Amino acid sequence: MKKLLYLIPTLLLVNSVLSAQTEVDLYLQGNGQYEAGEYEEAVKSYMDIVEMGLESPELWYNLGNSYYKLERFGYSILAFERAKKLSPGDESILYNLKAANLLLKDKVTAPRENMIIRSFRSLRDLVSSNELIRFLIFLYLASIFIYALTLFMVHGKLRRALNYSLMIFGTLFFFTSVFGGLKIEHELSSTRAVVMVAEMSVSSAPEEIGEELFLLHEGTTVELIGGSDSWVQIRLIDGKAGWAPAEMLEVI
Repeated sequence: MKKLLYLIPTLLLVNSVLSAQTEVDLYLQGNGQYEAGEYEEAVKSYMDIVEMGLESPELWYNLGNSYYKLERFGYSILAFERAKKLSPGDESILYNLKAANLLLKDKVTAPRENMIIRSFRSLRDLVSSNELIRFLIFLYLASIFIYALTLFMVHGKLRRALNYSLMIFGTLFFFTSVFGGLKIEHELSSTRAVVMVAEMSVSSAPEEIGEELFLLHEGTTVELIGGSDSWVQIRLIDGKAGWAPAEMLEVI
């Protein structure tokens, strides 16, 4: 029994290593298939990793590129949007997402906003929630360390310098916490999705009783503002809204 108890952690470790190796092999295999022009096979390799419950900006980015080559723009934009969600400031992701959007049939433009709101949105979308949390942890630990140093410092100038540093770190921590809270609140209250079918009718009401308001096409991004399992209420960035079948959309 004791030998079995000792063996279990070893088996778990070996299984974890083998699993990680499988993921790396699949990722490298997908990269090789993409470079060889085997885009369908590359998609399958990358999706095998996704189905394991794993994701990264690089994985979604490569998947988006593979779908782009196959001209499956709904899936391509979905993958790029998911990559952007994990790494908002990545220039390659932003560039390819913009390039894919230029090929869409629907040209939806947001109303012009004032400079303050536009600047806040740009700053909010520059970093991910995980990056903000890591920065907050750094500021918190740095503040504790500096405070601990001040307890042992008796020299006037050095102590004042430490107190000044502590004030700066504390101020940064406060404003970053407020900013992070606003960002997380926005992410929790805002759900976006991508149209995954060639053409989707948007109606004035759920089910077939509603009057058709307008059509949307594959790859267009919408915001979900309500609904049920079968029908959802959507809104575009230009303010247009209506109801659409949930099965025709994929949440980012």
